Amino acid sequence: MQSLRCCLLIPVLILAVMTEGHAYGQDAETSAALEQLITAYQDQGPWQVDTEIQVTVQSQGHEGRAPVDEIKWIGDAHGRAVATFGGYITRVEPDQITVIHNETEGRFYQRMLSRTGQEAEAAAAVRDMWLSIPDPHVELLLDPSASPEMFARMVASQGDMKLDAVEFERDEQGALVKKTIRFVGPDSSLALMVDPKTGLLSGSTLQITGGPQVAAGSVVTYTQSHQVQPVAVESLDEALQFSLDHRRRTDLLASLSPSAKVNIRGAQVALGEPAPQLVLPMLTGPLISLEELRGEIVIIDFWATWCGPCRKALPHIQEVAEWARQENKPVVVLAVNTMERQRGIERRDAIDQVWDQLELDITVLLDEGNQTAQAWGVSGIPSTFVVDQKGQIIANHRGFSPGIAQQLMKEVEQALAQKD
Repeated sequence: MQSLRCCLLIPVLILAVMTEGHAYGQDAETSAALEQLITAYQDQGPWQVDTEIQVTVQSQGHEGRAPVDEIKWIGDAHGRAVATFGGYITRVEPDQITVIHNETEGRFYQRMLSRTGQEAEAAAAVRDMWLSIPDPHVELLLDPSASPEMFARMVASQGDMKLDAVEFERDEQGALVKKTIRFVGPDSSLALMVDPKTGLLSGSTLQITGGPQVAAGSVVTYTQSHQVQPVAVESLDEALQFSLDHRRRTDLLASLSPSAKVNIRGAQVALGEPAPQLVLPMLTGPLISLEELRGEIVIIDFWATWCGPCRKALPHIQEVAEWARQENKPVVVLAVNTMERQRGIERRDAIDQVWDQLELDITVLLDEGNQTAQAWGVSGIPSTFVVDQKGQIIANHRGFSPGIAQQLMKEVEQALAQKD
């Protein structure tokens, strides 16, 4: 999913739907409800899970949403699964995880798993690779333990979410129509909606109110609908059999990103081609023109204050900037703030808060009307470009990967080595 580890674009207003139910405390009944859910996935299957994800952002009195994303799972709740989203195909097997992108034919990424605790490690590895997957089927299909803390990974760096309550919703005749299992954490909450007929998930809601992935004063909500149905074992076997022929292994997940992007006008922003125009004001200072930086390598990171993966990526971009300074490399790093609802002083204050919280000193440029992001073909953020000394795009990374700093440094070194 291209919005996994990557925020999708521009929010619009939505309405919240409230539900009522009878709640109980964390007691035997609550624990039993979770165990019943896990058992339902373990006892049958394999399963095909089709999930639609809606991201809602509330900030400064405004509410907006990003376009709906989709993720498809086929798995058997015993450590074998395939997830498909945004062109990426992630294959999980007992000893390894393999990822390809259907638009990147020449490469594959592979991560080996240890022989002990493979199921728990597989779930943790998937969470690490795809930070923005809020789908609880990561745990239900890859880590079928009965521990309430199994869902703690869903919100990185915020501490465990604890099992809190179970709620029952009934119709006018008293028949059970929905069961909701709730978890709470320091800055997060999770609701799992269970279909009482199948015992499987019909929906889930993850709300994050703080931590490194959310701007101060903002609330990010992932609302998901799940369609779960059994499939034949042969369907899972077939999904696991994609070929790696004619592909070479890469150690960086980010390198699977397609090499060209298409902007709203249909023109390609491709590797080896001249970079589009970029003339933007600094947060506090004059205009900066990409043309005036000819002769230096320029790293341009498109980001927004409301985007959790962007906030994950920025310290790694900072690492590259510090490395370039220490090594006296001719590198300029620019963080282009785009796709914000806030304007004027509110926008500048939000940026300052992020820079203070993450201890950054990268130069910030303001893309007030998002025209520069559109001209560069940016359809999701973070989106990071590397422009060489001749003004040509030599790399384009969409989304956040833990190895992005090392990849950018490598690309800088390659550009310097090819200088005429």
